[in-house]
Amino acid sequence: MGLSTSLITPSISISLSLSPHLHRVTAPTTVPTLSIQATLHASQPITICSWHTILYPTLALRQDAFEIIDKSTNTSIRQMSTRVRRYPIVRQFGTSDEKLFITLMPEVPYIVQTPFGCTSMDQLNAMANYKGVYGVSGLKKGEYTLRVLGEAGRTGRQANNHISWWQYGTKEDNLAPARANGPARTHGNANISRHMGASGKPSPLVLDVAAIPAVDFSVE
Repeated sequence: MGLSTSLITPSISISLSLSPHLHRVTAPTTVPTLSIQATLHASQPITICSWHTILYPTLALRQDAFEIIDKSTNTSIRQMSTRVRRYPIVRQFGTSDEKLFITLMPEVPYIVQTPFGCTSMDQLNAMANYKGVYGVSGLKKGEYTLRVLGEAGRTGRQANNHISWWQYGTKEDNLAPARANGPARTHGNANISRHMGASGKPSPLVLDVAAIPAVDFSVE
């Protein structure tokens, strides 16, 4: 008898790209776009929670998920890092958390994009309150490499080499219906504050971070 599909852990391939590869310091708020492509290798769709993964890049860029290497010295550049506190995530349609859930279809690339740096002078001015760079913002002229960190970063946050919550099926299969009177944030099946790993439920989905090609870029 063959193994049940529901017991076979799928895999996800990840690739990065920056467009353009050149950033000019004379145009500080015209920054490259970081694109992250994920391709699911499985026999059926899965739904993941993207919170604290590189597939939620606006947060990942501020949570030590990536590393920028100065190619002239082969040293890591310190990046701006912030702490984010929030309520437990609600697995329910009609909530602000709905956007955190992504359905990946087998062999169909899913692409998420975010600016790789500050896009306004207000953001640039706010960087003065933090240590480190944010994407290309704050970098000196030079040649750099961007890669994904495979373990918890300098601040000791959750490692980036796994997806804590996932289930087979689409969002429609896995999210609770919208409620007319709003969600109950701390109880019921909608709450996923702890990742699944109990008997009979999927364990965290491990990403092969070492297989994600690094991306080179320049600042002039």
